[in-house]
Amino acid sequence: MRIALPLAAALLSQPLLANDLPNVRPGQWEIKSVAKTTGFMPMEDMSHSEVQCLSESDIRDGSLMSIPLEEGCAMTGRETSRDRARVTWTCDMSQGEVKMTTEGRAEMQFNGDRSDGTMHMRMDTPMGSMDVNATITARRIGDC
Repeated sequence: MRIALPLAAALLSQPLLANDLPNVRPGQWEIKSVAKTTGFMPMEDMSHSEVQCLSESDIRDGSLMSIPLEEGCAMTGRETSRDRARVTWTCDMSQGEVKMTTEGRAEMQFNGDRSDGTMHMRMDTPMGSMDVNATITARRIGDC
């Protein structure tokens, strides 16, 4: 299962020990996300939905929710356990005198056949600040 939020960072990106494996069952998963923006440039809510097969190896090798970070971004914190994962990141997308930075955090709760999470990101640009808040829901819908 790869959570496909275009603005999210990788929550799990390295192999985990067996006792740290997320409480997630392999199978076919339906993943939905809704992102809302506020600030200098509010946009309509952005929704995304997909179905993916999650294998035992996806859980074991840490690719459960891996999304590559954009250029100029760095993960600043990562915490994982059987029942949840949290990550924080920063980005500096400044070009010359035009300063643009982003700070973000995301968290997922793992509940066997269901996962729920949130993501918050604040972008500071020359035109003002913009916040993006997303909710993520995922549920196992059967075998692959």
